[in-house]
Amino acid sequence: MKTDLNIINICLSDTPMQEFIRENRILGRIISAIPEIPFEKVKIGECIRKGREDLLYENKKTGAKHTKITIEEKCVYVSKVLKKVAEEHNSDFLILDGFLHYFNGAYWEKIDESVASDCISMAAEKAGFLPVEAQQENNKKKLLRQFIADYKCPPIQTKDDDLSISVNLRNGTLKYNNGEFTLRDFQKEDMLRYQLSFDYDPDATCPQFDEFLDYVLPEKQAQDVLMEMIGYCFIPTRKLKLERSMMLYGEGANGKGVIYELVKEILGKEHVTGFSMAALSFDANTRAQLSGKLLNYSSELGGKCNPDMIKKLISGEDVEVKTLYKDVWTMQDYTCKFMFNTNSLPKETEANVAFFRRWIILPFDVTIAKEKRDKKLPDKLKKELSGIFNRVISGIKRLLEREDFTESELVNRTLEEYKIRSNTVLFWVKKEGWFAVVPPENTERKSAKVPHVELDFLYEKYVAFCKKKGMHETSNATFNERIRKLFYVQTGSTNNATWVFCDKPKEKDIPVSDDTQSPKSYVERFIDNLNEEK
Repeated sequence: MKTDLNIINICLSDTPMQEFIRENRILGRIISAIPEIPFEKVKIGECIRKGREDLLYENKKTGAKHTKITIEEKCVYVSKVLKKVAEEHNSDFLILDGFLHYFNGAYWEKIDESVASDCISMAAEKAGFLPVEAQQENNKKKLLRQFIADYKCPPIQTKDDDLSISVNLRNGTLKYNNGEFTLRDFQKEDMLRYQLSFDYDPDATCPQFDEFLDYVLPEKQAQDVLMEMIGYCFIPTRKLKLERSMMLYGEGANGKGVIYELVKEILGKEHVTGFSMAALSFDANTRAQLSGKLLNYSSELGGKCNPDMIKKLISGEDVEVKTLYKDVWTMQDYTCKFMFNTNSLPKETEANVAFFRRWIILPFDVTIAKEKRDKKLPDKLKKELSGIFNRVISGIKRLLEREDFTESELVNRTLEEYKIRSNTVLFWVKKEGWFAVVPPENTERKSAKVPHVELDFLYEKYVAFCKKKGMHETSNATFNERIRKLFYVQTGSTNNATWVFCDKPKEKDIPVSDDTQSPKSYVERFIDNLNEEK
Protein backbone atom coordinates (compact mmCIF):
# COMPACT_ATOMS: atom_id res chain seq x y z
CA MET A 1 0.00 0.00 0.00
CA LYS A 2 2.89 2.28 0.83
CA THR A 3 4.23 1.75 -2.66
CA ASP A 4 0.83 2.62 -4.14
CA LEU A 5 0.72 5.86 -2.12
CA ASN A 6 4.18 6.78 -3.34
CA ILE A 7 3.09 6.25 -6.93
CA ILE A 8 -0.05 8.34 -6.37
CA ASN A 9 2.00 11.16 -4.83
CA ILE A 10 4.44 11.03 -7.73
CA CYS A 11 1.60 11.20 -10.26
CA LEU A 12 0.05 14.20 -8.49
CA SER A 13 3.32 16.06 -7.85
CA ASP A 14 4.33 19.27 -9.67
CA THR A 15 6.49 19.18 -12.75
CA PRO A 16 9.68 21.33 -12.69
CA MET A 17 7.83 23.96 -14.76
CA GLN A 18 4.93 24.03 -12.29
CA GLU A 19 7.39 24.45 -9.42
CA PHE A 20 8.99 27.36 -11.29
CA ILE A 21 5.61 29.04 -11.75
CA ARG A 22 4.62 28.62 -8.08
CA GLU A 23 7.90 30.22 -7.03
CA ASN A 24 7.29 33.22 -9.30
CA ARG A 25 6.24 36.11 -7.05
CA ILE A 26 3.39 37.30 -9.27
CA LEU A 27 2.29 34.21 -11.20
CA GLY A 28 2.43 32.02 -8.09
CA ARG A 29 0.24 34.46 -6.18
CA ILE A 30 -2.28 34.64 -9.03
CA ILE A 31 -2.53 30.85 -9.35
CA SER A 32 -2.98 30.47 -5.58
CA ALA A 33 -5.89 32.92 -5.65
CA ILE A 34 -7.87 31.14 -8.39
CA PRO A 35 -11.21 30.04 -6.86
CA GLU A 36 -12.96 26.78 -7.61
CA ILE A 37 -15.43 27.33 -10.43
CA PRO A 38 -18.82 25.55 -10.23
CA PHE A 39 -18.76 24.94 -13.97
CA GLU A 40 -22.19 23.35 -14.26
CA LYS A 41 -23.92 26.03 -12.16
CA VAL A 42 -22.26 28.77 -14.21
CA LYS A 43 -23.55 27.27 -17.46
CA ILE A 44 -27.03 26.70 -16.01
CA GLY A 45 -27.17 30.36 -14.98
CA GLU A 46 -26.01 31.39 -18.44
CA CYS A 47 -28.69 29.26 -20.11
CA ILE A 48 -31.46 30.68 -17.92
CA ARG A 49 -30.24 34.28 -18.44
CA LYS A 50 -30.24 33.83 -22.22
CA GLY A 51 -33.56 31.93 -22.33
CA ARG A 52 -31.95 28.67 -23.41
CA GLU A 53 -33.63 26.29 -20.94
CA ASP A 54 -33.81 23.79 -23.80
CA LEU A 55 -30.15 23.03 -23.04
CA LEU A 56 -31.06 21.95 -19.50
CA TYR A 57 -32.51 18.69 -18.20
CA GLU A 58 -34.12 17.93 -14.84
CA ASN A 59 -33.33 15.19 -12.33
CA LYS A 60 -36.75 13.57 -11.82
CA LYS A 61 -35.94 12.47 -8.28
CA THR A 62 -34.52 15.76 -6.97
CA GLY A 63 -35.96 18.25 -9.43
CA ALA A 64 -32.50 19.78 -9.83
CA LYS A 65 -31.55 21.18 -13.18
CA HIS A 66 -28.44 19.87 -14.95
CA THR A 67 -26.63 20.42 -18.23
CA LYS A 68 -23.76 18.94 -20.15
CA ILE A 69 -20.55 20.99 -20.14
CA THR A 70 -17.65 20.45 -22.49
CA ILE A 71 -13.92 20.95 -21.96
CA GLU A 72 -14.05 23.86 -24.41
CA GLU A 73 -16.72 25.60 -22.32
CA LYS A 74 -14.68 25.09 -19.16
CA CYS A 75 -11.71 26.70 -20.93
CA VAL A 76 -13.78 29.84 -21.55
CA TYR A 77 -14.67 30.18 -17.87
CA VAL A 78 -11.11 29.52 -16.69
CA SER A 79 -9.80 32.19 -19.08
CA LYS A 80 -12.16 34.84 -17.72
CA VAL A 81 -11.50 34.01 -14.08
CA LEU A 82 -7.70 33.93 -14.54
CA LYS A 83 -7.64 37.41 -16.04
CA LYS A 84 -9.97 38.82 -13.38
CA VAL A 85 -7.84 37.42 -10.55
CA ALA A 86 -4.71 38.86 -12.20
CA GLU A 87 -6.31 42.32 -12.30
CA GLU A 88 -7.23 42.04 -8.61
CA HIS A 89 -3.55 41.42 -7.84
CA ASN A 90 -2.36 44.52 -9.74
CA SER A 91 -1.31 42.41 -12.69
CA ASP A 92 -2.79 41.48 -16.03
CA PHE A 93 -2.24 39.45 -19.18
CA LEU A 94 -1.96 40.79 -22.73
CA ILE A 95 -0.99 39.51 -26.14
CA LEU A 96 1.65 41.89 -27.51
CA ASP A 97 3.14 41.27 -30.97
CA GLY A 98 1.72 37.76 -30.91
CA PHE A 99 3.27 36.79 -27.55
CA LEU A 100 1.66 36.46 -24.12
CA HIS A 101 2.91 38.98 -21.54
CA TYR A 102 2.04 39.57 -17.90
CA PHE A 103 2.61 42.62 -15.73
CA ASN A 104 5.14 41.54 -13.10
CA GLY A 105 4.69 44.58 -10.90
CA ALA A 106 7.31 46.64 -12.74
CA TYR A 107 6.92 45.94 -16.48
CA TRP A 108 5.23 43.70 -19.02
CA GLU A 109 7.26 40.50 -19.12
CA LYS A 110 7.09 38.06 -22.01
CA ILE A 111 6.02 34.51 -21.14
CA ASP A 112 7.37 31.63 -23.22
CA GLU A 113 4.65 29.47 -24.69
CA SER A 114 5.60 26.46 -22.55
CA VAL A 115 5.41 28.56 -19.37
CA ALA A 116 2.11 30.10 -20.46
CA SER A 117 0.63 26.69 -21.21
CA ASP A 118 1.56 25.29 -17.78
CA CYS A 119 0.43 28.47 -16.03
CA ILE A 120 -3.07 28.28 -17.51
CA SER A 121 -3.15 24.52 -16.90
CA MET A 122 -2.41 25.12 -13.20
CA ALA A 123 -5.17 27.74 -13.08
CA ALA A 124 -7.58 25.21 -14.59
CA GLU A 125 -6.62 22.59 -12.01
CA LYS A 126 -7.16 25.12 -9.20
CA ALA A 127 -10.54 25.99 -10.75
CA GLY A 128 -11.75 22.38 -10.63
CA PHE A 129 -10.16 20.39 -13.45
CA LEU A 130 -8.81 17.03 -12.41
CA PRO A 131 -4.97 17.14 -12.47
CA VAL A 132 -4.83 14.61 -15.30
CA GLU A 133 -7.52 16.56 -17.15
CA ALA A 134 -5.69 19.89 -16.78
CA GLN A 135 -2.31 18.49 -17.78
CA GLN A 136 -3.44 16.43 -20.76
CA GLU A 137 -1.66 17.84 -23.84
CA ASN A 138 -4.74 18.51 -25.99
CA ASN A 139 -6.52 20.20 -23.10
CA LYS A 140 -3.47 22.40 -22.41
CA LYS A 141 -3.53 23.48 -26.05
CA LYS A 142 -7.24 24.27 -25.82
CA LEU A 143 -6.75 26.32 -22.65
CA LEU A 144 -3.90 28.31 -24.17
CA ARG A 145 -5.70 28.90 -27.48
CA GLN A 146 -8.78 30.16 -25.66
CA PHE A 147 -6.76 32.49 -23.45
CA ILE A 148 -4.86 33.94 -26.42
CA ALA A 149 -8.10 34.38 -28.39
CA ASP A 150 -9.65 36.30 -25.49
CA TYR A 151 -6.78 38.73 -24.93
CA LYS A 152 -5.02 39.09 -28.27
CA CYS A 153 -5.66 42.85 -28.61
CA PRO A 154 -4.02 45.43 -26.33
CA PRO A 155 -6.69 47.60 -24.67
CA ILE A 156 -4.58 50.77 -24.78
CA GLN A 157 -4.36 52.61 -28.10
CA THR A 158 -2.24 55.70 -27.50
CA LYS A 159 -2.64 58.71 -29.77
CA ASP A 160 0.54 60.26 -31.13
CA ASP A 161 -0.08 63.51 -29.22
CA ASP A 162 -0.48 61.60 -25.94
CA LEU A 163 2.72 59.59 -26.28
CA SER A 164 4.93 60.13 -23.27
CA ILE A 165 8.49 59.15 -22.52
CA SER A 166 8.97 56.78 -19.61
CA VAL A 167 12.13 55.00 -18.50
CA ASN A 168 11.83 52.02 -16.16
CA LEU A 169 14.57 51.73 -13.54
CA ARG A 170 15.04 49.55 -10.48
CA ASN A 171 13.58 52.11 -8.06
CA GLY A 172 10.70 53.40 -10.18
CA THR A 173 9.66 54.90 -13.50
CA LEU A 174 11.11 58.18 -14.77
CA LYS A 175 8.40 60.19 -16.49
CA TYR A 176 9.24 63.09 -18.81
CA ASN A 177 6.97 66.12 -18.59
CA ASN A 178 7.53 69.80 -19.41
CA GLY A 179 11.24 69.36 -19.99
CA GLU A 180 11.97 67.47 -16.77
CA PHE A 181 12.04 63.87 -15.51
CA THR A 182 10.28 62.87 -12.29
CA LEU A 183 10.38 59.49 -10.54
CA ARG A 184 7.14 57.69 -9.66
CA ASP A 185 5.83 54.19 -8.93
CA PHE A 186 5.49 51.52 -11.63
CA GLN A 187 2.22 51.49 -13.59
CA LYS A 188 1.04 48.83 -16.00
CA GLU A 189 -0.61 51.54 -18.12
CA ASP A 190 2.88 52.69 -19.21
CA MET A 191 3.06 49.50 -21.32
CA LEU A 192 6.83 49.24 -20.73
CA ARG A 193 8.47 45.89 -21.47
CA TYR A 194 11.79 46.32 -19.66
CA GLN A 195 13.41 47.38 -16.40
CA LEU A 196 16.95 48.68 -16.09
CA SER A 197 19.16 47.00 -13.50
CA PHE A 198 20.17 50.12 -11.55
CA ASP A 199 18.56 52.94 -9.57
CA TYR A 200 17.88 56.47 -10.71
CA ASP A 201 20.10 58.80 -8.70
CA PRO A 202 20.13 62.42 -9.93
CA ASP A 203 23.29 63.13 -7.93
CA ALA A 204 25.33 60.20 -9.28
CA THR A 205 28.49 60.92 -11.28
CA CYS A 206 30.78 58.84 -13.51
CA PRO A 207 34.40 60.10 -13.27
CA GLN A 208 35.99 56.92 -14.70
CA PHE A 209 33.62 56.91 -17.66
CA ASP A 210 34.23 60.61 -18.31
CA GLU A 211 37.99 60.04 -18.30
CA PHE A 212 37.66 57.06 -20.66
CA LEU A 213 35.40 58.92 -23.09
CA ASP A 214 37.62 62.01 -23.13
CA TYR A 215 40.51 59.75 -24.18
CA VAL A 216 38.84 57.66 -26.92
CA LEU A 217 36.38 60.29 -28.21
CA PRO A 218 37.84 63.72 -27.39
CA GLU A 219 35.31 65.88 -29.26
CA LYS A 220 32.58 66.89 -26.78
CA GLN A 221 29.91 67.14 -29.47
CA ALA A 222 30.66 63.57 -30.59
CA GLN A 223 30.30 62.44 -26.96
CA ASP A 224 26.91 64.16 -26.85
CA VAL A 225 25.85 62.34 -30.02
CA LEU A 226 26.76 58.98 -28.45
CA MET A 227 24.74 59.72 -25.30
CA GLU A 228 21.82 60.90 -27.44
CA MET A 229 21.86 57.67 -29.42
CA ILE A 230 21.59 55.64 -26.21
CA GLY A 231 18.79 57.94 -25.04
CA TYR A 232 17.02 57.59 -28.39
CA CYS A 233 16.38 53.94 -27.49
CA PHE A 234 13.88 55.09 -24.84
CA ILE A 235 11.92 57.44 -27.12
CA PRO A 236 8.92 55.91 -28.94
CA THR A 237 9.36 56.13 -32.70
CA ARG A 238 5.96 57.80 -33.07
CA LYS A 239 7.05 60.47 -30.56
CA LEU A 240 10.30 61.36 -32.35
CA LYS A 241 11.01 59.72 -35.69
CA LEU A 242 14.59 60.66 -36.56
CA GLU A 243 15.21 57.57 -38.73
CA ARG A 244 18.85 57.39 -37.65
CA SER A 245 21.18 54.59 -36.62
CA MET A 246 24.79 54.63 -35.45
CA MET A 247 27.96 52.99 -36.69
CA LEU A 248 31.04 53.00 -34.42
CA TYR A 249 33.96 52.86 -36.80
CA GLY A 250 37.66 52.23 -36.27
CA GLU A 251 40.39 49.60 -36.21
CA GLY A 252 42.44 48.26 -33.32
CA ALA A 253 42.24 48.92 -29.59
CA ASN A 254 40.16 52.08 -29.69
CA GLY A 255 37.41 51.67 -27.08
CA LYS A 256 34.56 50.47 -29.33
CA GLY A 257 34.41 47.15 -27.47
CA VAL A 258 34.09 48.89 -24.11
CA ILE A 259 31.22 51.04 -25.44
CA TYR A 260 29.58 47.89 -26.83
CA GLU A 261 29.65 46.11 -23.45
CA LEU A 262 28.65 49.24 -21.56
CA VAL A 263 25.60 49.99 -23.70
CA LYS A 264 24.34 46.44 -23.14
CA GLU A 265 24.80 46.89 -19.39
CA ILE A 266 22.88 50.17 -19.41
CA LEU A 267 19.93 48.84 -21.40
CA GLY A 268 20.06 45.30 -20.01
CA LYS A 269 21.37 42.40 -22.08
CA GLU A 270 17.91 40.82 -22.19
CA HIS A 271 16.59 43.96 -23.90
CA VAL A 272 19.30 44.08 -26.59
CA THR A 273 19.69 41.85 -29.65
CA GLY A 274 22.91 41.54 -31.64
CA PHE A 275 22.02 40.68 -35.23
CA SER A 276 24.11 41.78 -38.21
CA MET A 277 22.65 43.79 -41.08
CA ALA A 278 22.87 40.69 -43.26
CA ALA A 279 20.78 38.62 -40.83
CA LEU A 280 18.20 41.38 -40.42
CA SER A 281 17.97 41.80 -44.19
CA PHE A 282 17.12 38.27 -45.21
CA ASP A 283 15.79 36.34 -42.18
CA ALA A 284 12.19 37.01 -41.11
CA ASN A 285 12.68 34.92 -37.96
CA THR A 286 15.58 37.15 -36.94
CA ARG A 287 13.52 40.31 -37.45
CA ALA A 288 10.74 38.92 -35.25
CA GLN A 289 13.14 38.90 -32.30
CA LEU A 290 13.35 42.71 -32.41
CA SER A 291 9.84 42.86 -30.96
CA GLY A 292 9.89 44.47 -27.51
CA LYS A 293 13.64 45.18 -27.63
CA LEU A 294 15.24 48.56 -26.97
CA LEU A 295 18.23 48.15 -29.26
CA ASN A 296 19.90 45.89 -31.78
CA TYR A 297 23.65 46.35 -31.28
CA SER A 298 25.87 44.11 -33.39
CA SER A 299 29.62 43.87 -32.98
CA GLU A 300 29.88 43.49 -36.77
CA LEU A 301 28.01 44.48 -39.92
CA GLY A 302 28.03 41.01 -41.46
CA GLY A 303 27.97 40.28 -45.18
CA LYS A 304 25.97 41.84 -47.98
CA CYS A 305 22.69 43.37 -46.84
CA ASN A 306 19.41 44.52 -48.36
CA PRO A 307 19.55 48.35 -48.06
CA ASP A 308 15.78 48.69 -48.51
CA MET A 309 15.05 46.38 -45.58
CA ILE A 310 17.64 48.10 -43.37
CA LYS A 311 16.12 51.49 -44.21
CA LYS A 312 12.66 50.21 -43.24
CA LEU A 313 13.91 48.89 -39.91
CA ILE A 314 15.80 52.07 -39.05
CA SER A 315 12.71 54.13 -39.95
CA GLY A 316 10.43 51.95 -37.83
CA GLU A 317 8.27 51.04 -40.82
CA ASP A 318 6.04 47.96 -40.89
CA VAL A 319 8.02 44.84 -41.80
CA GLU A 320 7.07 41.22 -42.33
CA VAL A 321 8.42 38.82 -39.72
CA LYS A 322 7.94 35.18 -38.84
CA THR A 323 8.07 33.26 -35.61
CA LEU A 324 9.06 29.59 -35.64
CA TYR A 325 6.06 27.32 -36.32
CA LYS A 326 3.80 30.37 -36.79
CA ASP A 327 2.51 32.28 -39.79
CA VAL A 328 4.16 35.40 -41.19
CA TRP A 329 2.90 38.54 -39.47
CA THR A 330 3.54 42.27 -39.72
CA MET A 331 5.57 43.90 -36.95
CA GLN A 332 4.29 47.42 -36.29
CA ASP A 333 5.02 50.30 -33.93
CA TYR A 334 8.25 48.78 -32.63
CA THR A 335 10.78 51.01 -30.86
CA CYS A 336 14.00 49.05 -31.40
CA LYS A 337 16.93 51.23 -32.50
CA PHE A 338 20.14 50.12 -34.24
CA MET A 339 23.88 50.38 -33.55
CA PHE A 340 26.80 48.55 -35.14
CA ASN A 341 30.54 48.29 -34.59
CA THR A 342 32.78 47.91 -37.61
CA ASN A 343 36.45 47.99 -38.53
CA SER A 344 35.63 49.00 -42.12
CA LEU A 345 32.70 50.81 -43.68
CA PRO A 346 30.30 49.07 -46.10
CA LYS A 347 31.29 49.21 -49.77
CA GLU A 348 28.09 48.00 -51.45
CA THR A 349 26.12 51.20 -50.88
CA GLU A 350 27.29 53.00 -54.08
CA ALA A 351 25.89 56.53 -53.69
CA ASN A 352 22.65 55.44 -52.04
CA VAL A 353 21.47 58.79 -50.66
CA ALA A 354 18.64 57.43 -48.53
CA PHE A 355 21.10 54.99 -46.98
CA PHE A 356 23.57 57.78 -46.13
CA ARG A 357 20.85 59.90 -44.57
CA ARG A 358 20.12 57.29 -41.91
CA TRP A 359 23.65 56.79 -40.59
CA ILE A 360 25.59 58.52 -37.85
CA ILE A 361 29.18 57.33 -38.28
CA LEU A 362 31.17 57.84 -35.09
CA PRO A 363 34.91 57.37 -35.70
CA PHE A 364 37.09 55.89 -32.96
CA ASP A 365 40.55 56.69 -34.28
CA VAL A 366 42.48 56.99 -31.02
CA THR A 367 44.53 53.85 -30.37
CA ILE A 368 44.70 53.13 -26.65
CA ALA A 369 48.31 52.73 -25.56
CA LYS A 370 49.19 49.31 -24.13
CA GLU A 371 49.99 50.76 -20.71
CA LYS A 372 46.52 52.37 -20.60
CA ARG A 373 44.52 49.28 -21.59
CA ASP A 374 42.43 47.91 -18.74
CA LYS A 375 40.61 44.62 -19.36
CA LYS A 376 38.61 45.15 -16.17
CA LEU A 377 37.35 48.58 -17.23
CA PRO A 378 33.87 47.36 -18.31
CA ASP A 379 33.37 45.84 -14.84
CA LYS A 380 34.59 49.03 -13.17
CA LEU A 381 32.20 51.14 -15.23
CA LYS A 382 29.24 49.00 -14.11
CA LYS A 383 29.57 50.73 -10.73
CA GLU A 384 28.93 54.06 -12.44
CA LEU A 385 25.76 53.12 -14.36
CA SER A 386 23.54 55.57 -12.46
CA GLY A 387 25.99 58.38 -13.18
CA ILE A 388 26.38 57.42 -16.84
CA PHE A 389 22.61 57.29 -17.14
CA ASN A 390 22.40 60.91 -16.00
CA ARG A 391 24.41 61.78 -19.11
CA VAL A 392 21.93 59.71 -21.15
CA ILE A 393 19.03 61.67 -19.62
CA SER A 394 20.70 64.91 -20.71
CA GLY A 395 20.95 63.40 -24.19
CA ILE A 396 17.22 62.61 -24.23
CA LYS A 397 16.42 66.20 -23.27
CA ARG A 398 18.62 67.57 -26.05
CA LEU A 399 16.98 65.29 -28.62
CA LEU A 400 13.49 66.38 -27.60
CA GLU A 401 14.41 70.07 -27.57
CA ARG A 402 16.26 70.08 -30.91
CA GLU A 403 14.37 67.19 -32.54
CA ASP A 404 17.72 66.14 -33.95
CA PHE A 405 21.16 64.99 -32.89
CA THR A 406 23.85 67.46 -31.83
CA GLU A 407 25.92 68.87 -34.70
CA SER A 408 29.40 67.34 -34.61
CA GLU A 409 32.18 68.39 -36.96
CA LEU A 410 33.81 64.99 -36.48
CA VAL A 411 30.63 63.10 -37.38
CA ASN A 412 29.86 65.34 -40.37
CA ARG A 413 33.39 65.06 -41.76
CA THR A 414 33.40 61.28 -41.42
CA LEU A 415 30.06 60.97 -43.20
CA GLU A 416 31.20 63.20 -46.07
CA GLU A 417 34.35 61.12 -46.49
CA TYR A 418 32.23 57.98 -46.51
CA LYS A 419 29.96 59.41 -49.18
CA ILE A 420 32.98 60.03 -51.39
CA ARG A 421 34.50 56.59 -50.77
CA SER A 422 31.23 54.76 -51.35
CA ASN A 423 30.82 56.56 -54.69
CA THR A 424 33.75 55.06 -56.56
CA VAL A 425 33.40 57.52 -59.44
CA LEU A 426 33.73 60.53 -57.15
CA PHE A 427 36.51 58.82 -55.21
CA TRP A 428 38.45 58.19 -58.46
CA VAL A 429 37.97 61.79 -59.66
CA LYS A 430 39.24 63.14 -56.36
CA LYS A 431 42.21 60.75 -56.13
CA GLU A 432 43.32 61.26 -59.74
CA GLY A 433 42.93 65.04 -59.57
CA TRP A 434 40.50 65.54 -62.46
CA PHE A 435 39.03 69.04 -62.50
CA ALA A 436 36.38 70.80 -64.58
CA VAL A 437 37.41 73.24 -67.29
CA VAL A 438 33.78 74.14 -68.02
CA PRO A 439 31.05 74.36 -65.37
CA PRO A 440 28.86 71.21 -65.52
CA GLU A 441 25.69 73.30 -65.90
CA ASN A 442 27.01 74.83 -69.16
CA THR A 443 24.57 74.71 -72.11
CA GLU A 444 26.70 76.16 -74.95
CA ARG A 445 28.58 73.75 -77.20
CA LYS A 446 32.36 73.97 -76.94
CA SER A 447 35.01 73.57 -79.63
CA ALA A 448 37.82 71.04 -79.70
CA LYS A 449 40.21 73.79 -78.60
CA VAL A 450 38.79 73.59 -75.07
CA PRO A 451 40.55 70.83 -73.06
CA HIS A 452 38.48 67.67 -73.01
CA VAL A 453 38.69 63.87 -72.77
CA GLU A 454 36.56 61.22 -74.44
CA LEU A 455 34.07 59.53 -72.11
CA ASP A 456 35.14 56.02 -73.16
CA PHE A 457 38.76 56.85 -72.31
CA LEU A 458 37.73 58.09 -68.86
CA TYR A 459 35.71 54.94 -68.21
CA GLU A 460 38.70 52.73 -69.14
CA LYS A 461 40.90 54.67 -66.71
CA TYR A 462 38.23 54.43 -64.00
CA VAL A 463 37.83 50.65 -64.41
CA ALA A 464 41.61 50.13 -64.28
CA PHE A 465 41.78 52.22 -61.09
CA CYS A 466 39.01 50.19 -59.43
CA LYS A 467 40.67 46.88 -60.27
CA LYS A 468 43.99 48.09 -58.93
CA LYS A 469 42.36 49.22 -55.68
CA GLY A 470 40.16 46.13 -55.36
CA MET A 471 37.00 48.23 -55.67
CA HIS A 472 33.75 47.37 -57.42
CA GLU A 473 33.28 49.48 -60.56
CA THR A 474 29.90 50.80 -61.68
CA SER A 475 28.34 50.13 -65.06
CA ASN A 476 29.12 52.36 -68.03
CA ALA A 477 25.66 53.92 -67.80
CA THR A 478 26.03 54.73 -64.10
CA PHE A 479 29.51 56.13 -64.70
CA ASN A 480 28.10 58.38 -67.43
CA GLU A 481 25.35 59.63 -65.10
CA ARG A 482 27.76 60.50 -62.29
CA ILE A 483 30.34 62.15 -64.55
CA ARG A 484 27.59 64.49 -65.80
CA LYS A 485 27.07 65.71 -62.25
CA LEU A 486 30.73 66.65 -62.02
CA PHE A 487 31.64 67.86 -65.51
CA TYR A 488 30.11 69.32 -68.66
CA VAL A 489 29.53 66.46 -71.15
CA GLN A 490 28.96 67.09 -74.87
CA THR A 491 27.60 64.43 -77.21
CA GLY A 492 27.74 64.31 -81.00
CA SER A 493 31.25 65.69 -81.21
CA THR A 494 33.93 64.76 -83.79
CA ASN A 495 33.51 61.15 -84.96
CA ASN A 496 30.30 61.12 -82.91
CA ALA A 497 32.38 60.93 -79.73
CA THR A 498 31.24 62.05 -76.30
CA TRP A 499 33.54 64.68 -74.81
CA VAL A 500 34.00 65.35 -71.11
CA PHE A 501 35.42 68.81 -70.46
CA CYS A 502 37.85 68.01 -67.69
CA ASP A 503 41.60 67.88 -67.29
CA LYS A 504 44.35 66.76 -64.94
CA PRO A 505 47.08 69.09 -63.66
CA LYS A 506 50.53 68.22 -64.90
CA GLU A 507 51.93 69.53 -61.65
CA LYS A 508 50.28 69.76 -58.27
CA ASP A 509 50.43 73.55 -58.04
CA ILE A 510 49.14 74.55 -61.48
CA PRO A 511 46.73 77.45 -60.86
CA VAL A 512 43.11 77.15 -61.95
CA SER A 513 41.74 79.88 -64.26
CA ASP A 514 38.95 82.19 -63.12
CA ASP A 515 36.24 80.52 -65.23
CA THR A 516 36.85 77.10 -63.74
CA GLN A 517 36.36 75.62 -60.32
CA SER A 518 38.69 73.47 -58.26
CA PRO A 519 38.13 69.71 -57.86
CA LYS A 520 37.15 70.35 -54.26
CA SER A 521 34.37 72.71 -55.33
CA TYR A 522 32.85 70.10 -57.58
CA VAL A 523 33.16 67.44 -54.91
CA GLU A 524 31.30 69.71 -52.54
CA ARG A 525 28.73 70.49 -55.24
CA PHE A 526 28.19 66.78 -55.84
CA ILE A 527 27.80 66.07 -52.12
CA ASP A 528 25.25 68.89 -51.83
CA ASN A 529 23.40 67.34 -54.73
CA LEU A 530 23.40 64.00 -52.92
CA ASN A 531 22.05 65.56 -49.74
CA GLU A 532 19.20 67.26 -51.60
CA GLU A 533 18.07 64.06 -53.33
CA LYS A 534 15.34 62.03 -51.69
